[in-house]
Amino acid sequence: MTRHNATADLGDAVSTHDLTSALERVQTSPFVLDVLRASEDLVRAAAAERGPETVAALRRLIESDDQLAAVAAVHGLSQVFDDSADALLSELLSHERAFLRDHAAWVLGARLPRIDAIGRLAAGVVRGGFGGFLAQRTLEQWAPHAADHVALALEGALSANLDPTVRARLVETLGLVPGGVAARAVLERAADEGEDLVVRCAAVAALGDRRGNASAEALVTALLDDPGEPDSGLEGPGELEGPGELEGPGELEGPGELEGPGELEGPGE
Repeated sequence: MTRHNATADLGDAVSTHDLTSALERVQTSPFVLDVLRASEDLVRAAAAERGPETVAALRRLIESDDQLAAVAAVHGLSQVFDDSADALLSELLSHERAFLRDHAAWVLGARLPRIDAIGRLAAGVVRGGFGGFLAQRTLEQWAPHAADHVALALEGALSANLDPTVRARLVETLGLVPGGVAARAVLERAADEGEDLVVRCAAVAALGDRRGNASAEALVTALLDDPGEPDSGLEGPGELEGPGELEGPGELEGPGELEGPGELEGPGE
């Protein structure tokens, strides 16, 4: 697939550890496959050179109109171990272009937690979609090292959002965070009869994964033993239909019993 009309010499003379050459190759390679190969060179070159000058060069590429080059630059930035690189990646989490937010959330998972990025990742969970999944994954990776910061950011997002679907995602993410702050927040949502059912179900599911938490185990057991009103949606195991009550495959209509295309009325009729 041709990428754009620019031409370049793609010979072996380009050094994989020369940032300038790698940047040029990413920008001028005429085919997508060549861009992907050049992106690997850029990542290695960024890791070798590092420093604020490297970050500045990658920022210019990220701000360009070339989306492939911008993505390559974000991944190159992930290999630059400098505070300015972390600051830029955190900034990208709030960028107007969704693909930059998504790739920034992706690569941040391999870096150390950054306080200002945690709130932006929580906002990514609120937005949902694939980007929300990437944000959730990075928060899960950061949680063992910054459990209370992550839990408080998610609680703040819960306070600001009333949509049940959004709240369920946030509660699910809280369930991935170790520590007492997150555990308390999930317990409160599971026990709150005024909370939407989808949110309570997400909380109960999260509590089921918190082994060794006596309060969580007690609440889940109580909900299963005494699910409340029939329409509460939190049914105990005794109220669920067993597999023997489901129709087996032999009771389904076979293909010969379905109407074929010849039996449909044509447009002329």
